[in-house]
Amino acid sequence: MLSRDPRIDDIGDLSWERLGGLAFAHENLARRVVLLHRKGRALACWDTQAGRLPLPAPKVEDAQALAESLKAAHPEALEAWVVEPEALRADLAKAQMGLSLDLGLDVFLRHIWEHRMQGPGLGLAPRREFMWYGLPMARLQKFCDNLLPERCCFTLAVFEGQELWAGLLAEFEGPQLVGLHTLDALPQAELASAQGIEAAPFLLALVSNTLQRPAFGWFVQKDDFAAWMRCADAEAKAEIFQRGILERRSHFDAAALMGGPGRAESLRPIPPSEG
Repeated sequence: MLSRDPRIDDIGDLSWERLGGLAFAHENLARRVVLLHRKGRALACWDTQAGRLPLPAPKVEDAQALAESLKAAHPEALEAWVVEPEALRADLAKAQMGLSLDLGLDVFLRHIWEHRMQGPGLGLAPRREFMWYGLPMARLQKFCDNLLPERCCFTLAVFEGQELWAGLLAEFEGPQLVGLHTLDALPQAELASAQGIEAAPFLLALVSNTLQRPAFGWFVQKDDFAAWMRCADAEAKAEIFQRGILERRSHFDAAALMGGPGRAESLRPIPPSEG
């Protein structure tokens, strides 16, 4: 999905800080319980927020079963890990040696994650898909491979009430992401007219005209987007996404992906007052 050399420009500090805060919070602030062992002998166990924990058992007979037991004993934790560091390190080294340097970073990391989940002496509860800074990468890759046209732009607009809180523009050529910007890439005078998710058609027209690409997008309230980003389960993410649309707190416009009126040459920005 990521090209080898994507163009990253027109990045506004405030929007990037707000979106990045949600992404890094998913990776860095999530509470985990971790147990280390060597060849089945338990060495140490700790909670990443509460500190050292007593060993639940002196031996690790079944790493996955122990991880599930730890998660049940610590429901406040996002997940529980049981890890044998030496075996994991050796197994990942073999996996990395067989990979091509031409792979995109996202594909490389997903491959390593999937290999890691099958490694010796490792357990994770609950088992889950690979998430990269809150993004379900396997599902996003499938979406890009199967649904994106030759050229397009994904628009993310996050609102706090009627006010535009943050946004992102991702330019694609086929399934590859070739450009990334915040909404600072758009004409700011016109952008100021965007109020609430009802401004979706106006924003898509503005994006199409500015970047000369058909545009589709997700227009969502801040609380729903924050919940989606912080959720570590892909199925639960899908539920948050669908519930927001059904309850009219968010809108997903994919007309540009279905031959609808999303091509730049046929659009001009229409202020909401004219819609």
